[in-house]
Amino acid sequence: MTTKTETKQFQYEIQAYQEDCVNNIISLFESLRQKQNFVEVLTAHHKKNKYNFPVQDTKNIDIMMETGTGKTFTFIKTIFELSKNFSYKKFIVLIPTVPIREGTKTNLEDTKNYFKSLYANEKEKEIETFVYEGGNISAVRQFIGTSHLSVLVMTPSSFSHKDNILNRPLEKEINTPELFVNNQEPLKSYLECMKRLNPIVIMDEPHRFEGNAFKTYFDGFENYFLRFGATFPKKKNSLALSNVAYILDSISSFRQNLVKKIVVYTQDVIENTDTLIGIEKVGSKNIAHVSTLTNGIIARRQLSVGGVFNGKSIKKILKDTVVLADDTIEKVDYSLSDESLRAMIKETIKIHFEKEKTLFEQDVKSLTLFFMESDTSLFRGDNPKVKTIFEEEYKKQYSELISKLDQTSDYYKFLQNDYDSDNTLQVHKGYFSGDKGNADEKVKAGVDEILKDKKKLLSFESPSRFIFSIWALQEGWDNPNVFTICKLSNQGSEISKLQQIGRGLRICVNQNLQRYTLKNLNDNQEEFWKINNLDIVVSSKEQGFVEGIQNEILSNSFLISETFTEQELIKTLKEKSGFDDDTVVTLVDDILKDKKMIVRKAIVDGQKIYEKSPEFSAILKEQNLPEEQVKAIESLFATDTNTYVQKAEKKKEKKKVFIKATHLQEFQNLWN
Repeated sequence: MTTKTETKQFQYEIQAYQEDCVNNIISLFESLRQKQNFVEVLTAHHKKNKYNFPVQDTKNIDIMMETGTGKTFTFIKTIFELSKNFSYKKFIVLIPTVPIREGTKTNLEDTKNYFKSLYANEKEKEIETFVYEGGNISAVRQFIGTSHLSVLVMTPSSFSHKDNILNRPLEKEINTPELFVNNQEPLKSYLECMKRLNPIVIMDEPHRFEGNAFKTYFDGFENYFLRFGATFPKKKNSLALSNVAYILDSISSFRQNLVKKIVVYTQDVIENTDTLIGIEKVGSKNIAHVSTLTNGIIARRQLSVGGVFNGKSIKKILKDTVVLADDTIEKVDYSLSDESLRAMIKETIKIHFEKEKTLFEQDVKSLTLFFMESDTSLFRGDNPKVKTIFEEEYKKQYSELISKLDQTSDYYKFLQNDYDSDNTLQVHKGYFSGDKGNADEKVKAGVDEILKDKKKLLSFESPSRFIFSIWALQEGWDNPNVFTICKLSNQGSEISKLQQIGRGLRICVNQNLQRYTLKNLNDNQEEFWKINNLDIVVSSKEQGFVEGIQNEILSNSFLISETFTEQELIKTLKEKSGFDDDTVVTLVDDILKDKKMIVRKAIVDGQKIYEKSPEFSAILKEQNLPEEQVKAIESLFATDTNTYVQKAEKKKEKKKVFIKATHLQEFQNLWN
């Protein structure tokens, strides 16, 4: 704490994977500048890098980078390099939400000095940043008028409707010369002005940009647009991942020590003998997922029609309800009892304190994030139940902890700031979508610290260490020192569980804002994982939460599950290898199947289900295949994923947990 927070700067260093990404993009633009055909350029690039993704003449250039690996930093450097190499001056950064907008603004500000130094000898060594929000048309006019390297940050909702200010007739003429170089026609709207500047558009979180309204008004931006994201659109008629410039998939980000490892805790409070926690369609049948409490042991069961639920036979299983023999209807129960909320909050505070002192002594401030249900009154208002439970449990554990500490220690002194001069607890802050314009100064200060002042939140000078939000922070906002996430809400984004926990995946920083990378820890792998460890607390009703994370790591890495169909195997091998159809089919039929490297496990709904043979590696060595084929086959299966996503070992008797056989193989031994 020798330096005041406001004078500190984040310590950036060259990362090989970010350099590779930027270089790939610049290489593509160099080929395109030489008037080469777009499809031909991308096809050659895919062949060179063994990317087996669609190539189409749609002007998008896609960059897949896992959550927490520095996408924003990478696209800022891309902007500088495109300016340096090709004299591009105008860029529009499209972001989908307010937290992402604030995060982008902060990143552009935080990296300013670093890039100013890096590009000190270039004509354009700074980015002029303009943010369009709340109808402040002056930001747009300034962006249009400046002749320097500039970025306009905005949301698609700014121009996706005819009544938006940007689509209305111009109130004043704009005479910027650049607007009339190739077209002398008078301009009708600000959006037309922006399109005529021919900016390069950068999309952050591309899976959030779907819908015809957006497509309609985006039409007319004729330059290339770069899509940076961990997840891409998958809905019908959307622009899926294609024209790929660079891929850093999930498994690679873990293997290269670019993100924290994950440990998942599941709280064990079950109110009834049987609790319906989910319904899944398997083939033509609905299957009920049930948590059952038997002799003090919690088990996860799958029940079909005819199964017994709380002593009654199941007559029907519908989309989200179960009908019992006496016509009682059971609904999927996502709500958490007060007992469950308290148990999870208590456990989360305990985990926080268990790691905080060790991290403090490493000069790292530990933060914890709570995701809540969509009822703001749980934290704000006259009877904020979650906030009250937190304060009660925090005070108990705080008192117990403080009584055992050496009163001369720095950590003891740090904890003295947990209460303000009025003896009010001040370690917890909240951000909710309705907070904009809140007149309460404490609320406003808390929101600003969460959204706008990352450095303060990272500093020991601030007592804030616990953040509460209603999923509003789940994309775009991040803080490298989130070490614990508690998911008090069972209902969240269907987009991605990695996105949900991604707020805590980034590698942590110390008080000098230097990242604790493997390199900065002298390549000590054990020390790296000891520090960079993300704990997740979920309720027992979170059907498949752990499996969901694990499956995403595999699917985002173009890998295959332990049990699979032949069609899945062919598809994944083709995606992973880039081999032609004949080679893929030959490898599957003549090598994997014929040599018994994969073996049939079952037949489900008429489909043969296979699994990897225990002798897989030994048989592969005997085949004398070309090296590229060996690597492609080996890389189909992620055998090391359990290193990165683990189940918390509890100091209790082991509880049997049901894991669906067709789900996530590489981790299965951890959950049985």
